[in-house]
Amino acid sequence: MKKKLILFLAVVLCFGTSSKAQNYKFGKVSKEELLEKTCAIDSLAEAAFLYKSESISINYNTISRSFEKVIDYHIRLKIYDKDGLSYGNQNIYYYSGSTPDRIFKIKAVTYNLKNGKIVEQKVNKKEIYTEAKSKTLSVRKIAFPDVRAGSIIELKYSLTSNFWDIGTFNIQEKIPVKKLYYRTEIPEFFKYKKVTKGYYTVTPKTESTSERINQYITYDKEILTFEDKNIPAIKNDEPYTSNFNDYRGRILYELSSVVFPDGYTKTYSNSWESVCERLFESYSFGKQLAKKNYFKEDLEKITANTSSEKEKIESIFDFVKSKIQWNKHYGLYTNDGLPKAYKKGEGNIAEVNLTLVAMLKEAGIRAYPVLLSTKNNGVPIFPTLDGLNYVVAAVKNINGEILLLDASGQNNAVNVLPTRALNWHGRLMANKKTNIDVPLVPKQQSEEIYMAQITFDKDFKMSGNLRAKLTRKRALDFRNKYNKLGEEELKKKLGNRYHVFVKNCQLTNKKKTSKPIMLLGEVSSKKYCETINGKKYINPMVFLSDTKNPFKLDKRKYPIDLVTPTKISKNIILTIPKGYKVVSLPKSFRATMQNKTGSYSYLIQQNGNSISVKSVREFKTHMIPTSEYQEFKAFYKHMVAKNKEKIVLEKIEPVASAH
Repeated sequence: MKKKLILFLAVVLCFGTSSKAQNYKFGKVSKEELLEKTCAIDSLAEAAFLYKSESISINYNTISRSFEKVIDYHIRLKIYDKDGLSYGNQNIYYYSGSTPDRIFKIKAVTYNLKNGKIVEQKVNKKEIYTEAKSKTLSVRKIAFPDVRAGSIIELKYSLTSNFWDIGTFNIQEKIPVKKLYYRTEIPEFFKYKKVTKGYYTVTPKTESTSERINQYITYDKEILTFEDKNIPAIKNDEPYTSNFNDYRGRILYELSSVVFPDGYTKTYSNSWESVCERLFESYSFGKQLAKKNYFKEDLEKITANTSSEKEKIESIFDFVKSKIQWNKHYGLYTNDGLPKAYKKGEGNIAEVNLTLVAMLKEAGIRAYPVLLSTKNNGVPIFPTLDGLNYVVAAVKNINGEILLLDASGQNNAVNVLPTRALNWHGRLMANKKTNIDVPLVPKQQSEEIYMAQITFDKDFKMSGNLRAKLTRKRALDFRNKYNKLGEEELKKKLGNRYHVFVKNCQLTNKKKTSKPIMLLGEVSSKKYCETINGKKYINPMVFLSDTKNPFKLDKRKYPIDLVTPTKISKNIILTIPKGYKVVSLPKSFRATMQNKTGSYSYLIQQNGNSISVKSVREFKTHMIPTSEYQEFKAFYKHMVAKNKEKIVLEKIEPVASAH
């Protein structure tokens, strides 16, 4: 009897377990999935991948008698609230050049629960359309119907390609992944560099199998399978983390060489030399640099009145910035080619900055292209083409200094790159055989210098003058934010920034990017004095105080990216009204980080009715590692606390006259 009972319970248990087991076959969406209100991994997630699968294999095609890449892709995605509705639009990027990729077997369905029943709505052909991104890149856009909070969307397709690049597979996404499956099948003829990056890794299962090309040739295939469950989302939830994509869990494949049985051998990016050679031999890169007739006439005019190398560099740089507008597209290769982009007045980043290189070289300047990866693209860890997506120009001036130039923005200056390009190191390509490593982040500090003369009248209304000087990256950021504003809008924006009323405002060097931005303004406010028990409390830093600490987390996952070394100096002279005396004055203060990369000083002095304050915040590095976070957090806490301290004033009682 006991044996029968045990057998019965085992059957029930097995049945119960299997009934709850997830079915990942396309179309096998369950009511339980549709009824789910929040994600078990992250209750705040707006959406989650219930299943994310990608299989990539390099297969021999007996018809074309060549190897081709085959991708099988399948996702099932749950939308929990309105913030997740954007996932109802999915994109398939593919190569659309001379031998285009082929996409087939597209299946796309929206699932909703209505009156307790699962309702399927297939995506029809009208909801799938193609958009060309460039001559060689297109995107198939899929708009899922009737997507709402609670919906599930499912997409499956296959893609074949004549290109053998595998690229990057993201283990982590911006939303949680409940079930992950990633598989690669690679013949022995293909050699890939394989790297896992980020804070979340998955160990693959390794297998091998044999396949046949014909009756004489067989080959081995390496099969790697990455599987995992309940993967947390990668979140950019920490301040000053502009390159958090570097910490995303992901798997990178870079094709380094192919060696076929017939003796055919081709090397790709085993070294920076091979990367360099491929680029200079490419029609869309090196061959374009050789073209010069399209700009010769303009170049003669631009350089006619320049008397020095510095003037020549700046004149050509300013011309290209105004001549070719960047279309916001990245890439190492030109799309239309330099002459066409020049004539059109628009191009991708390669067309903008390779034109700059070509014109500088023709003018006798030692100019070179520099390849890099932008912050949101991650840091390349080995010689690569796939891992790079941006081009800037470099010149070696008469003093032997290497200066970096990016003509993609009107406000960019010589040797001042925009934030997106300040990603560790780039690769300067001198010629087919010569290349060097180039730091992208400058050692020189970007500065903000403020001088304010402030007077408090008898009613403690504040008024005075503000002068500011901003250099390098700080000047670039200011120009990008304020240069397009009219005078009244500028005064309003600056007033909101500093919490004052701006009466007059004058900007100098708005468009002279080689010089610092200079700001002169008249300010006033009634908000910078507080009365408590008859005493007056004034913050000596007034509207220039830093009273908020953005670094409050107990632990930090990512390094703190300050973008560039910085120095912020504030000099304030306060005049207090007659009839008041200082009861209490903040004390001077100085703090320095142990490695001396960061420091803060605060010096305050009184001379009669005048009080002067000078504060200097300085960082000699652009990156604070997580190991120094606690020290940095405490450093910032002390600085903010000092910025909150007040001067206490008391009315001077008149001396009673003697009778």
